[in-house]
Amino acid sequence: MFARLSSLLAKIPPLPIVPTERAAWTIAGFAPLAVLIAALAPGLWVIAPIAAAALIALIVIDAYLAGQDPKDPAISPLFADLSMVPPTLVQVANEEALLDDTLRLEGKIPEITIDRWDDVFHVWQLKAGLSPEADEAVARMAEFLGAYLP
Repeated sequence: MFARLSSLLAKIPPLPIVPTERAAWTIAGFAPLAVLIAALAPGLWVIAPIAAAALIALIVIDAYLAGQDPKDPAISPLFADLSMVPPTLVQVANEEALLDDTLRLEGKIPEITIDRWDDVFHVWQLKAGLSPEADEAVARMAEFLGAYLP
C-alpha cells in the first residue's frame, strides 16, 4: 500500500487523506526467519504450519515480483520516498510475522503511529462487532482519522 501511495503522491497535489493500515508488508523486508520466530510464541506445535506459510509467502513474493528488483520503490515502501505520506496509523499484532516489517516503516513516514496489540491475530479488526479487541481497534482508527479529517 505505501509504495503505491508514495508514487501517487509524487504525481498529484497534496490530498486531505489519512491512511490506516493493518500491518505492513514491505516485501523486501520480509524475513522467513521472523515467521518462524513468531511461531515460537504460541508453542512448538505450530512450527510446521508456520514454516509452510513462510514457504508459501516466499512463493507469493516471487510471483508478485515477477523478476523485478525487490528494492524497487514501486515494489517495497522501504525504498520509496515516503516523506509526503500524510499522518498514518498502522495497527499490528505483537505476535505476527509482519511486526518487523511494520516497525521498519518508523522513520520512513514522518508522522506514523504504530499501534501494537497483544494476543490478537493478523487483521483482527475484521472481527469488529464480534470481538471487543476488534471493536476497540476500529474505535482507535476512527479516533485517529477524526483528529485529521473535518
